[in-house]
Formats: sequence, C-alpha cells, structure tokens
Amino acid sequence: FLKNKFGLPELVVECAYNLTDACERNEWDPTCDLFLKILRHDVSEDIYWDQQDMLVHLNKLLINIDRTQFGKITGVLPVRLIMRHLQEFFPLKTPAQFKEVELVMRHHSFVDRTASKEATAAAKAAAKASRKAAASVN
Repeated sequence: FLKNKFGLPELVVECAYNLTDACERNEWDPTCDLFLKILRHDVSEDIYWDQQDMLVHLNKLLINIDRTQFGKITGVLPVRLIMRHLQEFFPLKTPAQFKEVELVMRHHSFVDRTASKEATAAAKAAAKASRKAAASVN
C-alpha cells in the first residue's frame, strides 16, 4: 500500500516508521494494539475482519432489541437489558468480564431508562442541545 501511495522508498520508510511509532504510543487503544499486532505479523488480519463481522452482528442484535422493546429504534437501551443479551451473545465470557463491561457501560451511559425522570429530562435536553450545536456547525 505504502509503495503505491508514495512511490519513493524514503517516503515509504518514513511513513511506515511514523505509523508504527504512532501505534506504539497508542498501544493502550485496542484498535491501535490490534493494528500493530497485524503489522508485526503477531496475529492474522483475519482477526480484524472477524471482529468487524462480530460488531455488525452485535449492532443488528441491539437494533432488533430496541425495535422489539420500544416499537422503534430509540438508540437508548437499559443497561440491564443490554447485559442480558450480551451474556447470550458472548457465552464464553466470564462473570467477571461481564461485571467489568457493565461497570463501564453504567459509567459511560448517558441515561438508563430505569433512571429518575429528572435524569431522563436532563438527558433529553442535553441531546437536543447537542443536535442543535451539531446542526449549527454544518
């Protein structure tokens, strides 16, 4: 790819070095870590494609759950509901791994449908403000 993109050997080497360096400095990021492992031939590129396929299937599952539960795609699901389906989707994960996922989801979730009315109202207002800000940028 780099040979076709840059042609000159010096530019190919420089780009490859910079790309590798950036991945090494950001190895904490799962995407960079996987890319670096593929670059070094530590793992097969098939792992990336398997992961992408899994994400497509998981996204379809979540959309179907949303549509089934709420009659439409809301984009917001209760953490409890997501966790139940994740445990079915990933049967080989341990309870400790699911607990970690749940903690991260609860920490990062914008609103859990089981939350108070005030939290729901605040989340809706923040989402509306976010959409408004995004529209003004475009």
